[in-house]
Amino acid sequence: MPSLVGWLDQSEEQQRKMREVIALFGEKNTVDDIGIGVVRDAFSDLLFPGLSTVQTRVRYFLFVPWVYQRLEAERVPSGKADQVARQWEIELIRSLKNGGAEAGVIGINAGDRLKQLPSFIYWNGLRTHGIRLFNGTRADYHRSMSRINESNRALRNVELHFDNPVLEPRWHANLPWAPEDLWSQSTLDLTEAEAEYLQERFIASAPDSLLAHLARKPAPIDDKLPMPWNSVTVDELSPALATNLAIARYFSEAIHGAPLLYNLMLAEKSAERGLAHGDLVDRYHNELERWQDLVGGVGGGHGISRTDFWATVTQTGANVTWPAKQFIDGWLDLVRDGVAVETSDAAWQLIDRRERTLKKGLSRLGNSRALENWGGASGAGQLTFRWAEGRSAINDLAAGLGVDADA
Repeated sequence: MPSLVGWLDQSEEQQRKMREVIALFGEKNTVDDIGIGVVRDAFSDLLFPGLSTVQTRVRYFLFVPWVYQRLEAERVPSGKADQVARQWEIELIRSLKNGGAEAGVIGINAGDRLKQLPSFIYWNGLRTHGIRLFNGTRADYHRSMSRINESNRALRNVELHFDNPVLEPRWHANLPWAPEDLWSQSTLDLTEAEAEYLQERFIASAPDSLLAHLARKPAPIDDKLPMPWNSVTVDELSPALATNLAIARYFSEAIHGAPLLYNLMLAEKSAERGLAHGDLVDRYHNELERWQDLVGGVGGGHGISRTDFWATVTQTGANVTWPAKQFIDGWLDLVRDGVAVETSDAAWQLIDRRERTLKKGLSRLGNSRALENWGGASGAGQLTFRWAEGRSAINDLAAGLGVDADA
């Protein structure tokens, strides 16, 4: 049985990661046909820790703890904890609808059929920001409920002294109380107290992140700002954040040519085979030309050493495989040397070899049937490192704190 339990826990974690990967396929800048996702995620974790592309609004960082605190308050036994927690998370959908919320409500269309519950989506982020103190999966939490209920019952029957054993806290001590209308008519908008709490958590948990920097003085951020580095000036950043942001920008800009070239290669192969993608050849020619001007204008490297680059990536614990490192190093070498990748045999071979290594028989560059399923763009957008989610989080904080755009 212990091995089965361990497998279930690992399965839940793997499911969470897989669902995040699936969600990424809906975003043009995150599809990972050339295998750079580990490095992309490392920079995302440095800049916007605890956030993910499948999250919506930050009040879910409070909704989920409130669901689990209710489990304990109502002494739900282990055997029913999973079912009851799910029931209350579905109930939350109805409450948010009653409160007039629409955009950002997880499960608003699926309703009772919802599979990817908010607790599933926010569980890791809650731990990252020190809101969840319990160190385990949701399944672990559910299994522990009967033990917790027994311990609580025992504690109520004894006189508490400093030397009495007490339960290890499961949630941050300053977590705001759940509002009275949580289960009847709720909203996604933070109250001032809730915004202040999340502001403190974002800052305390990762003080050198861009999320923390923006949270210190949250102000509404225009959705038209395309990149995270557009939202700040270097002089106002801590040295650690300035370095991380500069290296993240370097990677975003330098690696952007690789998926563009990959898409150009696919467009040309499609056109040769009459797959009606001829107009895309000109599009990717033009985009590569603009990209080449961009990286040429900053010297192809922002003055960043490869040693510093990889040290920044690995500080997050990212496990970059040797083939991925070879590919990224090879591409960054081409950028550094100012190679015109569109006409470079070395660049084309690098992309071809990487995609075939990753996809083997399903490679679009080597499999006609796979090429037929190409939709005309595959990961062609520039990496933004969860900027959309970070921007949304700061906008929610600013609204909760009553900060106007002109403030």
